[in-house]
Amino acid sequence: MFLKKVFNTILLLGITSATLAIPPSTLRVAVIGSEAIRTTIDTPNYKKAYVDGFTVAIDKFKKENIKIDLKYFNYGSNPLNIFKAVDAAKQWDPSLIVGPKNSNEFLLIKQSFKHTLVISTFANAFSLKQLPDNYYTLTPKESRFAATSANYLLKKYPKKGAFIIVERGCRSCIDFSNAFSATYLKAKRPSATHYFLSSNITQLDPQGLLNGYQKGDIIVLSSTANNAFILIVELLSTLNYPITFIGDDNWGVKIAAQVNKIPALRNNFTALRFSTWSLDGKSLLLKQFKRNYMIVFHQGPAYTISFANYKIIASVIAALKRNHALHPGLISAKSVEESYLKAREKSPHWFQEDSVSVFKTHGDQTENYMTAIKVL
Repeated sequence: MFLKKVFNTILLLGITSATLAIPPSTLRVAVIGSEAIRTTIDTPNYKKAYVDGFTVAIDKFKKENIKIDLKYFNYGSNPLNIFKAVDAAKQWDPSLIVGPKNSNEFLLIKQSFKHTLVISTFANAFSLKQLPDNYYTLTPKESRFAATSANYLLKKYPKKGAFIIVERGCRSCIDFSNAFSATYLKAKRPSATHYFLSSNITQLDPQGLLNGYQKGDIIVLSSTANNAFILIVELLSTLNYPITFIGDDNWGVKIAAQVNKIPALRNNFTALRFSTWSLDGKSLLLKQFKRNYMIVFHQGPAYTISFANYKIIASVIAALKRNHALHPGLISAKSVEESYLKAREKSPHWFQEDSVSVFKTHGDQTENYMTAIKVL
């Protein structure tokens, strides 16, 4: 009996050693992005958060014998340099491309990869419907997001009109404003839309921009983060009475809270920011991410971009597992693309965010989570 136990123990150790010796499945990930992110607000912290999401994914899936081989291909502040980054990424022969977050730049590369899966975290302009099947985004289309946000505001402010200020040249900003105003029109509620050019932001005439604004209207700022900050400061200084600002995903994180740090403007406005991404959700994947983030960094995440980048990797691994495509050695781009397309056939919104979170800033220097609404 004793010898039998010893033999079984040796056999078990042999099997365990053999299992541990199995080479990992390797997912080669090329990240094509811009270094010009959050250039005036919270830049160092945001850049770190961008990388942190991948770091957590690498650590988590290493425990499942899956190696994430990651390489960055940055194109700086000039979007046209993106093609140099694309060429460099192609030479590396990746299994997966993490594409630009920005809709404009994501669209620029829509013909660059024929048989490699390309995923963006935040790109969601309406024109993305024209992308090839191997291009995908984890954020719901801007039209669905805007209609969901507008319906919430119609109920919250039933007697107020909407004055919409839109940044030209920002595809997702224009898509958001179009869908938002269409929702107000359908509800037979007043709305007006004005446009501005980002290149003229420092020379803007606030009075001219506010032509047609009625006191009491909510002001919807459909613009990128830095311009939203400038507009809020200028409009508050011009009108000099309490205003309710509405912002979308393009605002980024904590823009209104930054304005609140200016003593003369504090307590003179309320800002509601709508976002398809939040760290306050209840999904199992988010809980898993937070737990693993804590293991790696010994503190909780501060930016949704960390979760978004983690989620890209998790969505690909889940598709590969569903299609039984994980095997020792390098996972081919073909396996990744085919697995993901099959997953999307059964679940068209595979791993996409399915709710809109509402955040409020008023009277202090923080942005507070209010509620989440199911995407229409």
